[in-house]
Amino acid sequence: MEAQLIENQTCLVLGPDFHFESNAHGVRPLLELIDSKRNLKGFSVVDKVTGKAAAYLYLVLGFAKVHSLLISEPALNLLESHGVQVTYDKKIPMILNHERTDYCPLEKSVMDAASPEEALSSIRNTVKILMAFKGKH
Repeated sequence: MEAQLIENQTCLVLGPDFHFESNAHGVRPLLELIDSKRNLKGFSVVDKVTGKAAAYLYLVLGFAKVHSLLISEPALNLLESHGVQVTYDKKIPMILNHERTDYCPLEKSVMDAASPEEALSSIRNTVKILMAFKGKH
């Protein structure tokens, strides 16, 4: 994939008639794209970090090609098992939380997901909980 992230970009989506870029962190750009209801089936995404949660969202969005600067093994396995073409700069065992003391909460939320739709529901619920918690501190 020729496209690369520049400066503070975290996510870049390319298709024949569509270009999207974001500097938001985590899965926010992907949830924004899902909420836009735009048909992105077959498009390409370049993302800074890809864990299993993001990988499930790529499947919901229908991306055909993924390039990640940093990808987890579970994300890579999930995408490849669904026929998504994946390239990456670095592979790691798992995405950790910001303190690096445990798995990322979103990764935990999708560990046992049976489908992209189930994962999306778990991700949305976890984001709500995290945002509520963040608002209280």
